[in-house]
Amino acid sequence: HTKMIIAVCKEAVRVIVQTSNMVQSDWYGKTQAGWVNDFPRKALASPGHSEFERDLDDYLSHVGEPVTTLRRLLARYDFSKAGVHLVASVPGSYNNDKYGHRRLGKLLKTVSPGIPVDDPLVCQFSSLGSLNE
Repeated sequence: HTKMIIAVCKEAVRVIVQTSNMVQSDWYGKTQAGWVNDFPRKALASPGHSEFERDLDDYLSHVGEPVTTLRRLLARYDFSKAGVHLVASVPGSYNNDKYGHRRLGKLLKTVSPGIPVDDPLVCQFSSLGSLNE
């Protein structure tokens, strides 16, 4: 389930992605991580949609009708300087590398192809879900 906060303000939108649930036991009993970034409104001559914006909108499209207005609002903001890749998990089974651990694998191969395969990869999560389905 999502651990994300999107705060829309007049001049910027703040996106927060975290590993914790909003409960005391997650904050005080486990090591957690978070990513925060503010994105300004798009300029009139703004370029098209960035990869981060497309991935965020695609993820939110799986949430459905409750976030339709939010998706329209987010189109007004410039995500081109995100500097990260969004790795989302959505309900269902997919035979592609668009979501979850398959997306992470694709990014590790394409974004950093020069990293030796014996270098350590550090991951932080509370659960893996079901990887054998």
